[in-house]
Amino acid sequence: MGLRDFIRKRSIRFNIMVSFVLLSLIFIGGIGGLSFLLFQRAGVQTITNSREALVDQIKENIDITADKNSQIIKEKLSSAEAMVQYQASELEYLFSDNNRYGDRDVYYDYVFEYNQSYAPTDLYNDIPYGINLSWDYASYYIEGSNSTHYQPQPGKQNVTLETVASMDYVFQYIHDNAPEFRWLYIAFELTDVDNTDIFINYPGSILMEDDVLRNNQSEWYEAHTEDWYTEVYAGNGDIVFTEPYPDEFDGVPLITIGRLAKFDNGTDLAVICGDISIVDMVDLISNVQVLKTGYASLITASGLVIAHPDPLSIPPLDDPEFLHISEIETNLDNSSALTATDIAEIISGGSGILEYTVDGQERYLAYQPVGKGDYISLIIVPVDEALEGIEPVEDRMNNAIRTNLNTIWIIVGASFAIGITVGLILTAYITRPFTHLIKVAQSLSTRRARKDIMEGIMTDIDPDLLRSEDELGELTRAFQGMIDSVQQTEREKDD
Repeated sequence: MGLRDFIRKRSIRFNIMVSFVLLSLIFIGGIGGLSFLLFQRAGVQTITNSREALVDQIKENIDITADKNSQIIKEKLSSAEAMVQYQASELEYLFSDNNRYGDRDVYYDYVFEYNQSYAPTDLYNDIPYGINLSWDYASYYIEGSNSTHYQPQPGKQNVTLETVASMDYVFQYIHDNAPEFRWLYIAFELTDVDNTDIFINYPGSILMEDDVLRNNQSEWYEAHTEDWYTEVYAGNGDIVFTEPYPDEFDGVPLITIGRLAKFDNGTDLAVICGDISIVDMVDLISNVQVLKTGYASLITASGLVIAHPDPLSIPPLDDPEFLHISEIETNLDNSSALTATDIAEIISGGSGILEYTVDGQERYLAYQPVGKGDYISLIIVPVDEALEGIEPVEDRMNNAIRTNLNTIWIIVGASFAIGITVGLILTAYITRPFTHLIKVAQSLSTRRARKDIMEGIMTDIDPDLLRSEDELGELTRAFQGMIDSVQQTEREKDD
């Protein structure tokens, strides 16, 4: 049986109702399903975009933390740099034609330990260092000198010592205002006096041991051959920061900051330096905690670790060498967790964030150049800790999306139910006149038709239908005319 035959065998009421239901199902269901798919897709995209935005924000916050650490370190190094710049400028002033400083006593380094009657009156024994120190005066050492032959030669040696003696005032000022400086010193290479070096050291103290060493030419202290001297000298007047090294006495990390001072005519005068303790910076970085287990680190441009919460990063006195970052950030099998590409990126001079894995744990590493001394500030945070705040947000968003999707289906279901109800009412309203007229027509086909006609069957036709202006009204009025015609015929027969 085809669809047409099926429709023909059903009542108008049934066909109208089924048509209305099908149209409601297609329209409301289609709109609801499309809304569901579009809302679901928009929800997933929103969650994805929100997650990416939150991840970017978290990375930015980590990078900001690294930048703040670098700024703190930069401020400390800049302050120390200013002090070294100040003492270099004062040294250049002393050796200029404008010098107005008077004479001042100078003390040979030997007397601080072996002939204290000739030493400064403020001499005291420094317990950590185990040597005698003077904070009022610097000490001097002339290459090749000993306890009986230490007076400067007339001429350049003598003039140099007499002139540089006034630097004690500058040294004292720096000591009072920047106590992180442990040693301040100046090295003169007097090339026209048998290449003799003069070394000035503050606080005043002994440089070499007794005459056994002083009389051994191979043990003479030649400042211009030391690494710090050659490195600072190569700066040609610019401030130079050396890589950190542990203090030989107590292991405190130090760096040397120095500059080549020059005469007014631009020729070389001396290398002037200061050894500054960076233990406060190391403590600051080592004690930084980010989230639960994240931490900070400070490395050099060559990758040596200066500050790190791992105790292995602190070099022992018997082996005073800082470890490389690849030797600190390791897996359990002691293999480096950072690849060569990672390390190259970190020490490239730029800033950014990379991801690496330590024993299966993913981590973020933010790196930020300090801008002074070629140091790099690092912030390292496990990825799961950094992102754990995202999961609750995603759950809330997913719950909200599910609630809205369920609401869509509830609205679709309610709309469908309302549509069916309205359809039933409209179907009844549309088919009621047909039903009424069918009943009237059926009554005409019975044996009592003549009697019914004569009794006025038209009184059973709904007056509202007769007054209707639509097609049903026309049909009813036409039906009424037919009945009127039948009644007239029957009355004529009776007459």
